[in-house]
Amino acid sequence: MTGSFRGAADFDPGPQEDILMSAGDWDLFLSKFDSSGNYIWARTWGGIGADYGCEVEWDESGILYVMGDFEGEVDFNPGPGMDSHMSNGWHDIFLSKFDSFGNFIWARAWGGRRDDFGCALAVDGSGNSHATGMFFGTVDFDPGPGEDIHTSVGDSDVFVSKFDSSGGLIWARTWGGPYELSGIRALDVSADRSGNSYVTGTFSMSVDFDPGPGEDIRAAIDDYDVFLSKFDSGGDFIWTRTWGGNSFDYGEGVSIDDSGDVCVTGVFADLTDFDPGPGEDYHESVGPGDRFLSRFNSDGYFIWARTWEGGMDIYYIGQGNQSVAIDGSGNPYVTGIFENEVDFDPGPDVENRVSLGHTDAYLSKFDSNGDFIWVQTWGGVLWESSGRVAVDGPGNSYATGSFGASVDFNPGPGSDNHVATGECDAFLVKFPPDGNW
Repeated sequence: MTGSFRGAADFDPGPQEDILMSAGDWDLFLSKFDSSGNYIWARTWGGIGADYGCEVEWDESGILYVMGDFEGEVDFNPGPGMDSHMSNGWHDIFLSKFDSFGNFIWARAWGGRRDDFGCALAVDGSGNSHATGMFFGTVDFDPGPGEDIHTSVGDSDVFVSKFDSSGGLIWARTWGGPYELSGIRALDVSADRSGNSYVTGTFSMSVDFDPGPGEDIRAAIDDYDVFLSKFDSGGDFIWTRTWGGNSFDYGEGVSIDDSGDVCVTGVFADLTDFDPGPGEDYHESVGPGDRFLSRFNSDGYFIWARTWEGGMDIYYIGQGNQSVAIDGSGNPYVTGIFENEVDFDPGPDVENRVSLGHTDAYLSKFDSNGDFIWVQTWGGVLWESSGRVAVDGPGNSYATGSFGASVDFNPGPGSDNHVATGECDAFLVKFPPDGNW
């Protein structure tokens, strides 16, 4: 898992200690655990500024790739060597590679004179990295000796970049709207076995989603709508789908199954037609931050959508708290946060859960047809946040996030209490395929 920390942190959650100290305001970390949750190692790095890790992915050989953003000068090699990079602006984007033992291999960094953010990362079957995020102004997206310069159409645009296993840029694509406040944000990316890239996020006003010479102009219905875009392995634009209602709608997570179907999760408000095609599939939210899970085939045709309550204040909308992963049978798993009392079953049955504090975390499982299977929730008296979800070959699911105060992470009749040592600690939880501990 990856993230950020400040001050001194003990990265070994077991009886031993592995205390590491941040060099600056916020430093980056990468931790590895075995399948039983036993701590293996942690690596930390950072400068005197604020540096953030947003996502870690791995290839079939167990090689790890980390993406995030950094400020000022940072030595990206946590070992005895040095690989220093200086940000061009306030925050630049980085992509780092480590072997399965935590040994540093390389780092690449890019950005312009303003703030640029790496938001999500995916690795395809050939070991190529697909990165997405947002940038302001003019940026050279090639971190090597070459140049691939892009200038945002509006105040800020989004990008998807592809790198080979050696960290060389293969291509970069950027798009956005011609307005200062076009409000486009890319929040997640996934890659299929053929190396196609899928990006989801949110946009407002009008955006041309085709980065090439063609046009695919979409206008948001009102405040913010969801988008899902597909690019082929060569970076050519294939299609985009958009949907939303009269309020705030965000695509926050995307995942591809073995058949090429695409699942998107996020938040929505008010009355929304989830079918971007000629058909209709209307859902109306109960509150301002309800959740959705939609499925499309590889050609972008809508299959189904499921929605359920979020119980959330509008403040939490679009914070990237939703994540989705799909197992080998095509079953999607969704993680996120909720508040108050929520019915997690989108169907006619009821599966009510009540948060113990301000926000609790949850993990839900659906079958390939979108039917609800189970949900597990956990939390304490303060705020819990959710990060990413992953599923292994046997169907075990893993969720990450952060918590404060004391939390019982066992949602069943037993208990597994943990107390945060600081204001906010990280967690990693594992559930078997049936969701029961």
